[in-house]
Amino acid sequence: DRFIDGLIAEDELMDTLALLDLTAGQLEVLMAKARKRRRRAEKMPSKADILRWHIAEIVDRETADTLLDRIGIREEFRVIYLQESVASEEA
Repeated sequence: DRFIDGLIAEDELMDTLALLDLTAGQLEVLMAKARKRRRRAEKMPSKADILRWHIAEIVDRETADTLLDRIGIREEFRVIYLQESVASEEA
């Protein structure tokens, strides 16, 4: 929970888990779960917010693509959403 709350770094969590004498596979599974829980706890902007920021040129295409990826939008849809936002900007 301390990792999820941002109180300790990932390296510190790995060091702590290493003391439990886990296999490399078990350690990686636990780290993956912890990373996933941390990402879920992180508050992210909505897809609509990101696309609006891109249209308003607050963020560039690369940043918008990265943010859309972080909120779980698949690449094939990110391309379409960003093309659509550029098209609506030109209209």
